[in-house]
Amino acid sequence: MNTNFIKKAINNKAFVVKRSITLPEFESKLVTDLLLQTSFFKGQKITVNYHDNNYEYDSYIIYCDKGKYLTKISQDEGNNLLKGYEHTKQLNGKLITPNSLSFDTVNFGDEKFFIFTSDFIHGTTVKELPFEVFDENIKTFSNLISYLHELTESKDKDETLLFFEDLKDMTKHSLWLPEEDFETIKKSKLQQKVEEINEDILNKLSSRMVKPHLPCSLCHTNLTRNKILFKKGFFQITCFEHSRVIDPSLDIALVFGYLGLNKKKLQKNQFLEQYVTSHRNLDISKKNLEDKVESYKDAASLIILLRSVNREFYNTFIDKPTSDKRLENSFAYSEIRDSITKTVPQHKQILDKIFLNYY
Repeated sequence: MNTNFIKKAINNKAFVVKRSITLPEFESKLVTDLLLQTSFFKGQKITVNYHDNNYEYDSYIIYCDKGKYLTKISQDEGNNLLKGYEHTKQLNGKLITPNSLSFDTVNFGDEKFFIFTSDFIHGTTVKELPFEVFDENIKTFSNLISYLHELTESKDKDETLLFFEDLKDMTKHSLWLPEEDFETIKKSKLQQKVEEINEDILNKLSSRMVKPHLPCSLCHTNLTRNKILFKKGFFQITCFEHSRVIDPSLDIALVFGYLGLNKKKLQKNQFLEQYVTSHRNLDISKKNLEDKVESYKDAASLIILLRSVNREFYNTFIDKPTSDKRLENSFAYSEIRDSITKTVPQHKQILDKIFLNYY
């Protein structure tokens, strides 16, 4: 087993798939009919193109006279889309994330749809960048994260417990799988094993959701490489559906885990140094911040593992994943593998099999 293969494959674009999917006519018509009932697209002539999908929502690129937009559609009553809309709306005009434009609930027959529309930003995702390009611009990226945390700092709000509840909800497959699919797979060996892994991870995490070290801020918490856009030397970040007002130290630990910075001492130090320098509200040394982030390293690894396991479970049974999606989960796992070997060693063999052994 050679986990370096995963990095090499990504860096060489071996599995980056540029998909241009033509929507079936019935889906295109449904999405068009839905959008024409929203406050933003009402009365517009629109064209709908497929963009992406996951277990929470489908996303589409919409063309109309106004311009080009990204629309996400969900039937999830948990309404992470609404949370993403509300959290990003406060960032409109700040160049941190594409501007949030509208959120609508549309009743269509007996069904209810939640629809979130934002500006569409052209850019290259970090997933598509050579590693060295991201490394060379690490200080610029740190400025962005520092600015997000500084701008949204809260003296009296702490959503740590809500964040933990969000993580638990992700493991409740009956909530986000179609009923007929869940009934089919709930007795499978993989479902039972995933439930066991989830339970052990959540038990470990419960003791690590500690009192925040720093004043809480709006934190992305799920900043994978495909949610970071790079254009003309600047970054923007997308998809705030899992954001919460929590300790920025934990958010940084999650960034380090998702982006593989724990294994890059130079870039990690540059990120921390620049973060402390650019955050105007933070009176803390780089060493002090580093200690606080390090204290969350195991918790961050467990959170990333929990998300990766359940995303892979969804992909396996529902989405029939493309190789680039599976590779991204494997990349995330390979970056935290050393840490989770210590925290949940009893699952190492099955986790390696899930994320690494199919190459």
